[in-house]
Amino acid sequence: MKKFLFALVFILPLVGYSQLLGPEPFNSDFIVHGSSAANTVWFAPDYYTPIDYVTTGGCTGGRIGYSGSWNNYWGNFIRLPQVNATGLDSLKLTFDVSHSYFASQPNDWCRFYVWADDGYKKIVSAVRINGTSVIYDSGANGKGFKFTETRSCAAAEVVFDLSTIVDKSSILIFLEPNCGYNNSNTFYVYFDNISVASAAATPFSVTCRTDTSMCIDHPAWTLSGCTPAGGTYSGDGVTSGIFNPAAAGVGVHSIKYVATDGIDTDSCNFNITVNSIPVLNISVSPNDTLCYDTPLTLTASGAATIQWSNGVQNGIAFIPSSQPYIVTGTDANGCQSDSTINIVVNALPMVSLNLPYDSVCGYSMPVFPTYPLSGGLPQGGAYSGNSVNGSDLIGDIVMGNHYSVVYYTFTDNHGCSSTASDSVYIWDCETGIQQQTTSAISVYPNPATNSIFILHDGKVESFEIISVDGKTVFTSKTASGELKTEADISHLEKGNYFLRWLGADASGVISFVKE
Repeated sequence: MKKFLFALVFILPLVGYSQLLGPEPFNSDFIVHGSSAANTVWFAPDYYTPIDYVTTGGCTGGRIGYSGSWNNYWGNFIRLPQVNATGLDSLKLTFDVSHSYFASQPNDWCRFYVWADDGYKKIVSAVRINGTSVIYDSGANGKGFKFTETRSCAAAEVVFDLSTIVDKSSILIFLEPNCGYNNSNTFYVYFDNISVASAAATPFSVTCRTDTSMCIDHPAWTLSGCTPAGGTYSGDGVTSGIFNPAAAGVGVHSIKYVATDGIDTDSCNFNITVNSIPVLNISVSPNDTLCYDTPLTLTASGAATIQWSNGVQNGIAFIPSSQPYIVTGTDANGCQSDSTINIVVNALPMVSLNLPYDSVCGYSMPVFPTYPLSGGLPQGGAYSGNSVNGSDLIGDIVMGNHYSVVYYTFTDNHGCSSTASDSVYIWDCETGIQQQTTSAISVYPNPATNSIFILHDGKVESFEIISVDGKTVFTSKTASGELKTEADISHLEKGNYFLRWLGADASGVISFVKE
Protein backbone atom coordinates (compact mmCIF):
# COMPACT_ATOMS: atom_id res chain seq x y z
CA MET A 1 0.00 0.00 0.00
CA LYS A 2 1.31 3.43 -0.90
CA LYS A 3 2.05 5.82 1.95
CA PHE A 4 1.16 9.49 1.83
CA LEU A 5 2.41 12.41 3.81
CA PHE A 6 -0.15 14.44 5.69
CA ALA A 7 0.35 18.01 6.81
CA LEU A 8 -0.40 18.58 10.47
CA VAL A 9 -2.71 21.47 11.21
CA PHE A 10 -4.45 22.68 14.34
CA ILE A 11 -8.08 21.51 14.44
CA LEU A 12 -10.77 23.34 16.39
CA PRO A 13 -13.35 21.01 17.95
CA LEU A 14 -16.74 20.98 16.19
CA VAL A 15 -18.61 19.30 18.99
CA GLY A 16 -22.32 20.19 18.89
CA TYR A 17 -22.49 20.48 15.11
CA SER A 18 -24.20 17.70 13.13
CA GLN A 19 -22.96 18.86 9.70
CA LEU A 20 -19.16 18.53 9.59
CA LEU A 21 -18.47 18.92 5.85
CA GLY A 22 -20.40 20.01 2.76
CA PRO A 23 -22.55 19.28 1.04
CA GLU A 24 -20.05 19.95 -1.76
CA PRO A 25 -21.73 20.49 -5.21
CA PHE A 26 -18.41 20.66 -7.15
CA ASN A 27 -19.25 23.76 -9.14
CA SER A 28 -15.53 24.61 -9.54
CA ASP A 29 -12.23 22.75 -9.78
CA PHE A 30 -10.36 22.64 -6.47
CA ILE A 31 -9.17 19.00 -6.47
CA VAL A 32 -5.47 18.73 -5.54
CA HIS A 33 -3.42 16.12 -7.41
CA GLY A 34 0.07 14.80 -6.74
CA SER A 35 1.65 12.39 -4.28
CA SER A 36 0.53 14.20 -1.13
CA ALA A 37 -1.50 17.17 0.04
CA ALA A 38 -2.54 18.98 3.17
CA ASN A 39 -5.24 17.33 5.24
CA THR A 40 -7.49 20.33 4.71
CA VAL A 41 -7.98 19.90 0.94
CA TRP A 42 -9.75 17.55 -1.46
CA PHE A 43 -6.94 15.25 -2.59
CA ALA A 44 -6.79 12.76 -5.50
CA PRO A 45 -3.34 11.15 -6.04
CA ASP A 46 -2.00 10.79 -9.56
CA TYR A 47 -0.11 7.51 -9.30
CA TYR A 48 -2.91 6.14 -11.54
CA THR A 49 -5.19 8.22 -13.70
CA PRO A 50 -6.68 10.35 -10.94
CA ILE A 51 -10.23 11.14 -10.04
CA ASP A 52 -10.78 14.58 -11.52
CA TYR A 53 -13.25 17.43 -11.85
CA VAL A 54 -15.84 17.47 -14.66
CA THR A 55 -17.76 20.66 -15.36
CA THR A 56 -21.03 18.99 -16.44
CA GLY A 57 -23.13 15.92 -15.73
CA GLY A 58 -23.50 16.48 -12.00
CA CYS A 59 -26.60 16.26 -9.88
CA THR A 60 -26.66 19.24 -10.75
CA GLY A 61 -23.73 21.24 -12.09
CA GLY A 62 -20.24 19.72 -11.98
CA ARG A 63 -18.98 16.46 -10.48
CA ILE A 64 -15.79 14.50 -9.80
CA GLY A 65 -14.94 11.04 -11.05
CA TYR A 66 -13.25 8.85 -13.63
CA SER A 67 -14.14 7.27 -16.99
CA GLY A 68 -12.07 5.05 -19.28
CA SER A 69 -11.53 1.69 -21.00
CA TRP A 70 -8.59 -0.72 -20.99
CA ASN A 71 -8.29 0.29 -17.37
CA ASN A 72 -5.64 -2.26 -16.38
CA TYR A 73 -7.44 -2.92 -13.09
CA TRP A 74 -7.67 0.76 -12.28
CA GLY A 75 -8.29 1.89 -8.72
CA ASN A 76 -7.83 5.28 -7.06
CA PHE A 77 -9.36 7.40 -4.34
CA ILE A 78 -10.65 10.81 -3.46
CA ARG A 79 -9.75 11.92 0.08
CA LEU A 80 -11.99 14.42 1.83
CA PRO A 81 -10.75 17.30 3.99
CA GLN A 82 -10.35 16.18 7.57
CA VAL A 83 -13.26 16.50 9.97
CA ASN A 84 -13.33 16.84 13.73
CA ALA A 85 -15.56 14.12 15.16
CA THR A 86 -14.63 14.63 18.80
CA GLY A 87 -17.47 13.45 21.03
CA LEU A 88 -19.14 11.48 18.26
CA ASP A 89 -19.62 7.72 18.07
CA SER A 90 -20.30 7.62 14.35
CA LEU A 91 -20.06 9.57 11.12
CA LYS A 92 -22.37 9.54 8.12
CA LEU A 93 -20.97 10.14 4.63
CA THR A 94 -23.61 11.00 2.02
CA PHE A 95 -23.24 11.63 -1.71
CA ASP A 96 -24.86 11.13 -5.11
CA VAL A 97 -23.24 8.44 -7.24
CA SER A 98 -23.41 7.53 -10.93
CA HIS A 99 -21.56 4.51 -12.30
CA SER A 100 -21.39 1.93 -15.07
CA TYR A 101 -22.47 -1.69 -14.88
CA PHE A 102 -21.40 -4.74 -16.84
CA ALA A 103 -22.79 -8.17 -16.01
CA SER A 104 -19.43 -9.64 -17.03
CA GLN A 105 -17.59 -7.47 -14.47
CA PRO A 106 -18.82 -8.54 -11.00
CA ASN A 107 -15.61 -7.27 -9.35
CA ASP A 108 -16.29 -3.57 -10.03
CA TRP A 109 -16.94 -1.89 -6.69
CA CYS A 110 -16.27 1.07 -4.40
CA ARG A 111 -14.87 0.81 -0.86
CA PHE A 112 -14.69 3.27 2.05
CA TYR A 113 -12.25 3.70 4.94
CA VAL A 114 -10.73 6.37 7.20
CA TRP A 115 -7.32 7.51 8.47
CA ALA A 116 -7.38 7.85 12.26
CA ASP A 117 -5.09 7.02 15.19
CA ASP A 118 -2.14 6.95 12.71
CA GLY A 119 -3.55 4.18 10.54
CA TYR A 120 -6.13 3.15 7.96
CA LYS A 121 -9.32 1.96 9.66
CA LYS A 122 -11.94 -0.15 7.93
CA ILE A 123 -14.83 0.76 10.22
CA VAL A 124 -17.81 0.93 7.84
CA SER A 125 -20.99 -0.35 9.55
CA ALA A 126 -23.65 0.43 6.95
CA VAL A 127 -23.93 1.24 3.25
CA ARG A 128 -27.29 2.22 1.76
CA ILE A 129 -28.28 3.39 -1.71
CA ASN A 130 -31.71 4.94 -2.14
CA GLY A 131 -32.57 3.71 1.35
CA THR A 132 -31.72 0.05 0.68
CA SER A 133 -28.79 -1.71 2.30
CA VAL A 134 -26.17 -2.68 -0.30
CA ILE A 135 -23.16 -3.27 1.97
CA TYR A 136 -20.48 -5.59 0.56
CA ASP A 137 -17.82 -7.03 2.87
CA SER A 138 -14.55 -7.80 1.09
CA GLY A 139 -12.79 -8.95 4.24
CA ALA A 140 -9.30 -7.48 4.54
CA ASN A 141 -10.06 -4.96 1.78
CA GLY A 142 -12.88 -3.40 3.76
CA LYS A 143 -16.52 -2.71 3.01
CA GLY A 144 -18.41 -0.82 0.35
CA PHE A 145 -20.85 -1.62 -2.45
CA LYS A 146 -20.67 -3.45 -5.77
CA PHE A 147 -21.71 -2.10 -9.14
CA THR A 148 -24.70 -4.44 -9.50
CA GLU A 149 -26.70 -2.13 -11.78
CA THR A 150 -26.28 1.12 -13.66
CA ARG A 151 -26.95 4.00 -11.29
CA SER A 152 -27.49 7.69 -12.04
CA CYS A 153 -27.45 10.27 -9.23
CA ALA A 154 -28.38 7.58 -6.72
CA ALA A 155 -28.47 8.75 -3.08
CA ALA A 156 -25.73 6.90 -1.17
CA GLU A 157 -25.11 6.80 2.57
CA VAL A 158 -22.10 5.29 4.39
CA VAL A 159 -21.90 5.04 8.20
CA PHE A 160 -18.54 4.79 10.02
CA ASP A 161 -18.40 3.38 13.55
CA LEU A 162 -15.96 5.52 15.60
CA SER A 163 -16.32 3.59 18.84
CA THR A 164 -12.78 2.14 18.51
CA ILE A 165 -11.12 5.44 17.53
CA VAL A 166 -9.22 7.22 20.32
CA ASP A 167 -8.32 10.52 18.63
CA LYS A 168 -11.35 11.72 16.67
CA SER A 169 -10.11 15.25 16.14
CA SER A 170 -8.82 14.76 12.58
CA ILE A 171 -10.63 12.04 10.64
CA LEU A 172 -9.76 11.61 6.96
CA ILE A 173 -12.39 9.81 4.84
CA PHE A 174 -11.50 7.94 1.61
CA LEU A 175 -13.78 6.95 -1.30
CA GLU A 176 -11.99 4.41 -3.50
CA PRO A 177 -13.67 3.00 -6.65
CA ASN A 178 -12.03 0.02 -8.36
CA CYS A 179 -12.32 -1.48 -11.84
CA GLY A 180 -11.51 -5.17 -11.66
CA TYR A 181 -10.89 -5.67 -15.40
CA ASN A 182 -8.82 -4.63 -18.41
CA ASN A 183 -11.01 -4.59 -21.51
CA SER A 184 -12.73 -2.28 -23.99
CA ASN A 185 -15.75 -1.64 -21.76
CA THR A 186 -16.04 2.00 -20.68
CA PHE A 187 -15.91 1.93 -16.90
CA TYR A 188 -17.01 5.12 -15.16
CA VAL A 189 -17.82 6.41 -11.69
CA TYR A 190 -18.80 9.94 -10.57
CA PHE A 191 -19.53 11.56 -7.20
CA ASP A 192 -21.45 14.73 -6.37
CA ASN A 193 -22.93 16.57 -3.36
CA ILE A 194 -20.58 14.93 -0.85
CA SER A 195 -21.20 15.73 2.81
CA VAL A 196 -20.19 14.43 6.25
CA ALA A 197 -22.37 14.66 9.36
CA SER A 198 -22.86 13.03 12.70
CA ALA A 199 -24.75 9.78 12.17
CA ALA A 200 -26.42 10.40 15.51
CA ALA A 201 -27.64 13.89 14.62
CA THR A 202 -31.04 12.34 14.00
CA PRO A 203 -31.45 9.35 16.33
CA PHE A 204 -32.32 6.19 14.47
CA SER A 205 -35.86 5.06 15.18
CA VAL A 206 -38.49 2.81 13.70
CA THR A 207 -42.22 3.39 13.35
CA CYS A 208 -44.75 0.59 13.50
CA ARG A 209 -47.83 0.25 11.36
CA THR A 210 -51.25 0.74 12.95
CA ASP A 211 -52.93 -2.13 14.75
CA THR A 212 -55.05 -4.36 12.56
CA SER A 213 -57.44 -7.26 12.81
CA MET A 214 -58.38 -10.21 10.64
CA CYS A 215 -60.37 -13.41 10.72
CA ILE A 216 -58.71 -16.69 11.60
CA ASP A 217 -59.36 -18.09 8.11
CA HIS A 218 -57.58 -15.14 6.43
CA PRO A 219 -54.73 -16.32 4.15
CA ALA A 220 -51.16 -16.02 5.44
CA TRP A 221 -50.24 -12.34 5.21
CA THR A 222 -46.89 -10.72 4.36
CA LEU A 223 -46.14 -8.17 7.08
CA SER A 224 -45.38 -4.63 5.92
CA GLY A 225 -45.98 -1.01 6.80
CA CYS A 226 -43.25 -0.53 9.43
CA THR A 227 -40.53 2.01 8.62
CA PRO A 228 -37.80 2.04 7.68
CA ALA A 229 -38.26 -1.13 5.65
CA GLY A 230 -35.83 -4.01 5.79
CA GLY A 231 -36.25 -4.94 9.45
CA THR A 232 -37.38 -8.17 11.07
CA TYR A 233 -40.83 -9.12 12.35
CA SER A 234 -41.39 -11.62 15.17
CA GLY A 235 -44.27 -12.86 17.29
CA ASP A 236 -46.99 -15.48 17.42
CA GLY A 237 -47.72 -16.91 13.98
CA VAL A 238 -44.81 -15.06 12.30
CA THR A 239 -42.38 -16.96 10.06
CA SER A 240 -39.97 -15.21 7.68
CA GLY A 241 -42.01 -12.01 7.75
CA ILE A 242 -45.32 -13.76 7.09
CA PHE A 243 -48.16 -13.79 9.64
CA ASN A 244 -50.38 -16.87 9.67
CA PRO A 245 -53.57 -16.14 11.67
CA ALA A 246 -54.48 -19.83 11.91
CA ALA A 247 -51.10 -20.61 13.46
CA ALA A 248 -51.35 -17.64 15.83
CA GLY A 249 -54.87 -18.52 16.99
CA VAL A 250 -57.75 -16.39 18.18
CA GLY A 251 -56.75 -13.42 20.35
CA VAL A 252 -54.61 -10.28 20.41
CA HIS A 253 -51.01 -10.87 19.26
CA SER A 254 -48.19 -8.39 19.83
CA ILE A 255 -45.86 -8.29 16.81
CA LYS A 256 -42.35 -6.88 17.27
CA TYR A 257 -40.46 -5.06 14.52
CA VAL A 258 -36.68 -4.58 14.81
CA ALA A 259 -34.48 -2.59 12.38
CA THR A 260 -30.97 -1.13 12.38
CA ASP A 261 -29.03 1.49 10.47
CA GLY A 262 -25.77 -0.36 11.04
CA ILE A 263 -25.02 1.47 14.28
CA ASP A 264 -28.20 1.80 16.28
CA THR A 265 -31.05 -0.65 16.61
CA ASP A 266 -34.64 0.24 17.43
CA SER A 267 -37.86 -1.69 17.78
CA CYS A 268 -41.58 -1.15 18.10
CA ASN A 269 -44.68 -3.27 18.60
CA PHE A 270 -48.12 -3.37 17.06
CA ASN A 271 -51.09 -5.65 17.61
CA ILE A 272 -52.88 -8.04 15.29
CA THR A 273 -56.25 -9.21 16.59
CA VAL A 274 -57.34 -12.58 15.22
CA ASN A 275 -61.10 -13.05 15.38
CA SER A 276 -62.90 -16.39 15.28
CA ILE A 277 -65.41 -17.18 12.57
CA PRO A 278 -69.04 -17.65 13.63
CA VAL A 279 -70.29 -21.14 14.43
CA LEU A 280 -73.62 -21.67 12.69
CA ASN A 281 -76.44 -23.73 14.18
CA ILE A 282 -78.66 -25.02 11.39
CA SER A 283 -82.14 -26.52 11.59
CA VAL A 284 -83.75 -28.36 8.65
CA SER A 285 -87.49 -28.98 9.02
CA PRO A 286 -88.98 -31.44 8.38
CA ASN A 287 -85.98 -33.18 6.79
CA ASP A 288 -83.32 -32.85 4.11
CA THR A 289 -85.11 -35.52 2.05
CA LEU A 290 -88.78 -34.86 1.37
CA CYS A 291 -91.59 -35.29 -1.11
CA TYR A 292 -92.61 -32.99 -3.92
CA ASP A 293 -94.58 -29.91 -2.91
CA THR A 294 -93.71 -30.35 0.78
CA PRO A 295 -92.83 -27.04 2.51
CA LEU A 296 -89.29 -26.82 3.91
CA THR A 297 -87.96 -24.44 6.56
CA LEU A 298 -84.24 -23.69 6.83
CA THR A 299 -83.18 -21.84 9.96
CA ALA A 300 -79.63 -20.77 10.90
CA SER A 301 -78.38 -18.89 13.95
CA GLY A 302 -75.05 -17.96 15.52
CA ALA A 303 -74.14 -14.85 13.47
CA ALA A 304 -75.22 -11.23 13.27
CA THR A 305 -76.53 -11.64 9.74
CA ILE A 306 -77.70 -14.78 7.95
CA GLN A 307 -77.91 -15.06 4.17
CA TRP A 308 -79.22 -18.10 2.28
CA SER A 309 -78.69 -18.77 -1.40
CA ASN A 310 -81.46 -19.10 -4.01
CA GLY A 311 -83.58 -16.40 -2.39
CA VAL A 312 -84.43 -18.45 0.70
CA GLN A 313 -85.39 -16.43 3.78
CA ASN A 314 -84.11 -17.61 7.12
CA GLY A 315 -86.83 -19.39 9.11
CA ILE A 316 -89.51 -18.92 6.41
CA ALA A 317 -91.12 -22.00 4.80
CA PHE A 318 -90.80 -22.44 1.03
CA ILE A 319 -91.25 -25.14 -1.60
CA PRO A 320 -87.75 -26.50 -2.37
CA SER A 321 -86.18 -28.31 -5.28
CA SER A 322 -83.37 -30.85 -5.36
CA GLN A 323 -80.23 -28.72 -5.02
CA PRO A 324 -77.71 -27.47 -2.45
CA TYR A 325 -78.67 -24.49 -0.29
CA ILE A 326 -75.74 -22.44 1.03
CA VAL A 327 -75.98 -20.32 4.16
CA THR A 328 -73.45 -17.61 5.03
CA GLY A 329 -73.22 -16.11 8.49
CA THR A 330 -71.38 -12.83 9.16
CA ASP A 331 -70.54 -11.65 12.68
CA ALA A 332 -69.94 -8.15 14.04
CA ASN A 333 -66.21 -8.37 13.13
CA GLY A 334 -66.99 -9.10 9.49
CA CYS A 335 -65.87 -12.72 9.84
CA GLN A 336 -67.86 -15.23 7.83
CA SER A 337 -68.56 -18.93 7.81
CA ASP A 338 -70.77 -20.91 5.51
CA SER A 339 -72.38 -24.29 5.30
CA THR A 340 -74.13 -26.27 2.59
CA ILE A 341 -77.38 -28.19 3.04
CA ASN A 342 -78.12 -30.68 0.27
CA ILE A 343 -81.87 -31.07 -0.24
CA VAL A 344 -83.36 -34.05 -2.11
CA VAL A 345 -86.96 -33.73 -3.34
CA ASN A 346 -88.59 -37.01 -4.44
CA ALA A 347 -91.39 -37.09 -7.00
CA LEU A 348 -94.86 -38.25 -5.94
CA PRO A 349 -95.94 -41.70 -7.18
CA MET A 350 -98.40 -41.92 -10.09
CA VAL A 351 -101.64 -43.39 -8.66
CA SER A 352 -104.91 -44.35 -10.39
CA LEU A 353 -108.21 -45.95 -9.30
CA ASN A 354 -110.75 -47.60 -11.61
CA LEU A 355 -113.31 -49.55 -9.56
CA PRO A 356 -114.82 -52.67 -11.16
CA TYR A 357 -118.40 -51.41 -10.65
CA ASP A 358 -120.30 -48.14 -10.93
CA SER A 359 -123.17 -49.08 -8.59
CA VAL A 360 -123.95 -51.75 -6.04
CA CYS A 361 -126.97 -52.91 -4.07
CA GLY A 362 -127.44 -51.61 -0.60
CA TYR A 363 -129.59 -52.84 2.25
CA SER A 364 -130.67 -51.63 5.64
CA MET A 365 -130.47 -55.03 7.28
CA PRO A 366 -128.22 -55.46 10.33
CA VAL A 367 -125.63 -57.32 8.27
CA PHE A 368 -124.72 -55.28 5.23
CA PRO A 369 -123.36 -56.81 2.04
CA THR A 370 -119.68 -56.22 1.25
CA TYR A 371 -118.01 -55.72 -2.12
CA PRO A 372 -114.24 -56.30 -2.49
CA LEU A 373 -112.42 -53.20 -3.67
CA SER A 374 -109.85 -53.38 -6.50
CA GLY A 375 -108.56 -51.34 -9.40
CA GLY A 376 -106.03 -49.24 -7.46
CA LEU A 377 -102.55 -48.94 -9.03
CA PRO A 378 -99.75 -49.39 -8.13
CA GLN A 379 -100.77 -52.31 -5.99
CA GLY A 380 -100.07 -52.26 -2.29
CA GLY A 381 -101.99 -49.10 -1.43
CA ALA A 382 -104.90 -48.53 0.95
CA TYR A 383 -108.60 -47.79 0.32
CA SER A 384 -110.63 -45.34 2.37
CA GLY A 385 -113.96 -43.55 2.37
CA ASN A 386 -117.25 -43.27 4.28
CA SER A 387 -118.53 -46.67 3.07
CA VAL A 388 -115.15 -48.42 3.12
CA ASN A 389 -114.01 -50.94 5.70
CA GLY A 390 -110.48 -52.16 5.04
CA SER A 391 -110.51 -53.38 1.45
CA ASP A 392 -114.31 -53.75 1.20
CA LEU A 393 -117.14 -51.45 0.19
CA ILE A 394 -120.12 -51.71 2.59
CA GLY A 395 -123.60 -51.76 0.99
CA ASP A 396 -125.28 -49.65 3.68
CA ILE A 397 -128.39 -47.62 2.76
CA VAL A 398 -129.55 -46.77 6.26
CA MET A 399 -129.24 -43.14 5.12
CA GLY A 400 -130.88 -43.89 1.78
CA ASN A 401 -129.54 -44.09 -1.75
CA HIS A 402 -126.24 -42.27 -2.04
CA TYR A 403 -122.94 -41.95 -3.84
CA SER A 404 -119.85 -43.17 -2.06
CA VAL A 405 -116.43 -41.76 -2.98
CA VAL A 406 -113.66 -44.33 -2.60
CA TYR A 407 -110.08 -43.12 -2.16
CA TYR A 408 -106.96 -45.11 -2.98
CA THR A 409 -103.67 -43.98 -1.43
CA PHE A 410 -100.26 -45.41 -2.33
CA THR A 411 -97.00 -44.64 -0.48
CA ASP A 412 -93.66 -45.41 -2.18
CA ASN A 413 -90.37 -46.43 -0.58
CA HIS A 414 -89.42 -42.74 -0.12
CA GLY A 415 -92.50 -42.20 2.03
CA CYS A 416 -94.18 -40.10 -0.66
CA SER A 417 -97.93 -40.59 -1.17
CA SER A 418 -100.52 -39.85 -3.84
CA THR A 419 -104.28 -40.45 -3.79
CA ALA A 420 -106.79 -41.23 -6.57
CA SER A 421 -110.58 -41.52 -6.25
CA ASP A 422 -113.57 -43.15 -7.91
CA SER A 423 -117.30 -43.12 -7.04
CA VAL A 424 -119.92 -45.86 -6.53
CA TYR A 425 -123.69 -45.38 -6.33
CA ILE A 426 -125.18 -47.49 -3.52
CA TRP A 427 -128.71 -48.36 -4.61
CA ASP A 428 -131.68 -49.38 -2.43
CA CYS A 429 -132.25 -52.93 -3.54
CA GLU A 430 -134.95 -53.55 -0.90
CA THR A 431 -137.59 -51.81 -3.13
CA GLY A 432 -137.73 -54.83 -5.40
CA ILE A 433 -136.32 -53.03 -8.39
CA GLN A 434 -133.63 -55.26 -9.75
CA GLN A 435 -130.10 -53.81 -9.97
CA GLN A 436 -128.65 -54.69 -13.33
CA THR A 437 -125.25 -54.46 -14.87
CA THR A 438 -124.59 -51.88 -17.49
CA SER A 439 -124.52 -54.40 -20.32
CA ALA A 440 -128.02 -53.25 -21.45
CA ILE A 441 -126.96 -49.60 -21.70
CA SER A 442 -123.83 -47.69 -22.78
CA VAL A 443 -122.64 -44.09 -22.98
CA TYR A 444 -120.36 -42.46 -25.57
CA PRO A 445 -118.12 -40.60 -25.97
CA ASN A 446 -116.58 -40.93 -22.53
CA PRO A 447 -114.95 -38.54 -21.67
CA ALA A 448 -117.23 -36.05 -23.46
CA THR A 449 -117.25 -32.29 -23.97
CA ASN A 450 -120.63 -31.07 -25.23
CA SER A 451 -122.99 -34.07 -25.52
CA ILE A 452 -123.25 -37.74 -24.60
CA PHE A 453 -125.26 -40.39 -26.42
CA ILE A 454 -127.04 -43.11 -24.44
CA LEU A 455 -127.67 -46.42 -26.20
CA HIS A 456 -130.21 -48.79 -24.59
CA ASP A 457 -132.56 -51.68 -25.35
CA GLY A 458 -135.81 -49.66 -25.37
CA LYS A 459 -136.83 -50.65 -21.88
CA VAL A 460 -135.29 -47.53 -20.25
CA GLU A 461 -137.95 -45.04 -19.22
CA SER A 462 -135.88 -42.13 -17.81
CA PHE A 463 -132.37 -40.77 -17.18
CA GLU A 464 -130.77 -38.57 -14.53
CA ILE A 465 -127.29 -37.01 -14.48
CA ILE A 466 -126.07 -36.59 -10.91
CA SER A 467 -122.94 -34.78 -9.69
CA VAL A 468 -120.54 -36.43 -7.26
CA ASP A 469 -122.04 -34.35 -4.45
CA GLY A 470 -125.53 -35.87 -5.10
CA LYS A 471 -127.17 -33.01 -7.03
CA THR A 472 -129.38 -33.84 -10.02
CA VAL A 473 -128.19 -31.63 -12.90
CA PHE A 474 -130.08 -33.21 -15.85
CA THR A 475 -133.27 -35.32 -16.30
CA SER A 476 -134.84 -36.80 -19.41
CA LYS A 477 -137.56 -39.31 -20.33
CA THR A 478 -137.29 -41.58 -23.32
CA ALA A 479 -139.87 -41.85 -26.06
CA SER A 480 -141.54 -45.17 -26.72
CA GLY A 481 -139.36 -47.35 -28.89
CA GLU A 482 -136.40 -44.97 -28.65
CA LEU A 483 -133.01 -46.77 -28.55
CA LYS A 484 -130.67 -43.73 -28.55
CA THR A 485 -130.94 -40.60 -26.44
CA GLU A 486 -128.70 -37.46 -26.62
CA ALA A 487 -127.99 -35.41 -23.48
CA ASP A 488 -126.54 -31.85 -23.67
CA ILE A 489 -123.76 -31.52 -21.07
CA SER A 490 -122.06 -28.38 -22.42
CA HIS A 491 -123.30 -26.35 -19.45
CA LEU A 492 -121.81 -28.72 -16.87
CA GLU A 493 -118.57 -28.06 -14.99
CA LYS A 494 -115.67 -30.31 -15.80
CA GLY A 495 -115.47 -33.40 -13.60
CA ASN A 496 -116.97 -36.81 -12.81
CA TYR A 497 -120.74 -37.46 -13.13
CA PHE A 498 -123.19 -40.39 -12.76
CA LEU A 499 -125.86 -41.34 -15.29
CA ARG A 500 -128.74 -43.08 -13.43
CA TRP A 501 -131.32 -44.88 -15.58
CA LEU A 502 -134.63 -46.40 -14.53
CA GLY A 503 -136.79 -49.00 -16.26
CA ALA A 504 -139.99 -50.81 -15.39
CA ASP A 505 -138.25 -53.66 -13.70
CA ALA A 506 -134.55 -52.64 -13.47
CA SER A 507 -132.24 -49.71 -12.84
CA GLY A 508 -128.53 -48.88 -12.96
CA VAL A 509 -125.78 -46.26 -12.77
CA ILE A 510 -122.98 -45.47 -15.24
CA SER A 511 -120.20 -42.94 -14.58
CA PHE A 512 -118.69 -40.59 -17.18
CA VAL A 513 -116.29 -37.65 -17.33
CA LYS A 514 -117.06 -34.12 -18.60
CA GLU A 515 -114.01 -32.43 -20.10
